[in-house]
Amino acid sequence: MSKTIPVPIERLADCIMQYLVSHPHAADTVAGIKNWWLSGAAAGRSDNDVETAVRVLVQRGMLECRTLPDGVRIYARSERV
Repeated sequence: MSKTIPVPIERLADCIMQYLVSHPHAADTVAGIKNWWLSGAAAGRSDNDVETAVRVLVQRGMLECRTLPDGVRIYARSERV
């Protein structure tokens, strides 16, 4: 059974993917995505909401997570998209 994603999380996920249409080589942390990719779209949204949207996109194969040598995780558009 598929899990229903709350509408606000879907909207954040859509905004992330829209950003990547204009910036296909962008890569950033969850905090960077919230502050730079989403800016106004993330107003009033918690860090947890943005992280959930990112996790949904990773699960769907639309984003990839890369772990840097210092352990920081960054997210970028999947090459499959």
